[in-house]
Amino acid sequence: GADGDMEGIPVALMEAMAVGIPVVSTLHSGIPELVEADKSGWLVPENDARALAQRLAAFSQLDTNELAPVIKRAREKVEHDFNQQVINRELASLLQAL
Repeated sequence: GADGDMEGIPVALMEAMAVGIPVVSTLHSGIPELVEADKSGWLVPENDARALAQRLAAFSQLDTNELAPVIKRAREKVEHDFNQQVINRELASLLQAL
């Protein structure tokens, strides 16, 4: 936006998900396009410190068995939807079809 408060999809979140670090973020800009709430990470409303604190507290209570499928889905999401080689092949295919 005009105030510079837009990043699209933060690369730091994408990198964390790719290497198996669970993510907790806010419903801001393009983040929900990357992080599927309660599936590949956790999202809270923007500017809601209480919701963030509650989510982090709940997150800290999760065990490995609860985290593993979320981490797996997060990595798969990044590998499938944000893989530059795949994106380049799809773009090349679209351009050849013109």
